[in-house]
Amino acid sequence: MRDPKEIGKILKETRQKKSLPIDEIYNKTRIQPHIIEALEEGTAGEVLGNVYTPLFLRKYAAFLGLDSASLVASYKNFYTDKEEVALDIEKEPQAVNISLPKWIVPALSVGLTCIVIFFIIFLGLKLRSFRSAKKETIPLVISKPKPAVFPISKDKSIELVLQSTDNVWMKVKKDGKVVFEDTLPKGGKKEWSAADKIELWVGRAEALNFTINGKSIGNIGKGSIKKIQISRRGLKIRNKWLLKAKE
Repeated sequence: MRDPKEIGKILKETRQKKSLPIDEIYNKTRIQPHIIEALEEGTAGEVLGNVYTPLFLRKYAAFLGLDSASLVASYKNFYTDKEEVALDIEKEPQAVNISLPKWIVPALSVGLTCIVIFFIIFLGLKLRSFRSAKKETIPLVISKPKPAVFPISKDKSIELVLQSTDNVWMKVKKDGKVVFEDTLPKGGKKEWSAADKIELWVGRAEALNFTINGKSIGNIGKGSIKKIQISRRGLKIRNKWLLKAKE
């Protein structure tokens, strides 16, 4: 089984043998140069997430004339095996029979009794102190609610600002037209304005902070998320509303 670094080495060596510059590959495949470099370095998962990386790996390997199915299978098996190892670590350990000295049980009983008595005395003192304390009236403070983001009125456009805390690949559609398909670098910021709807696919949602029409939404999820939709009625992921205007 090959790990991502080994797969990347195969891709890079094959490209170099064919004397193919990265820019030429981009022109023929539309795979962004930094994604090609990440695939060759074995770090594509950090940019694209493990959902989208196999898609780009298959396309790039096929272009180079390699066995794309085999390389994709190796990539997926590598992360599957890592998950299985993690699960094995989390399994409960098998019971071990330990023979304890006879005096252990009585000693533990005495210790537990002392602890219980201590807590009873402690709670009694606290209760007495509470009863003797003067009653205070705590003023009720009601914070003014923030204005809702949705619905967005028809006389205003839908405005989205994305700020990244790390490198994250994403695809953005504005009113049905793709306007961005690239990696937003760490600390980067992008803004879009749409008349009807904005749709997104993101590789690492936890690295993005959303601001819609001037209202900060913050982070909306984790990992690879497809079909994030922002309309005048609200924000939803696939068919589930995350934020929605009151009916």
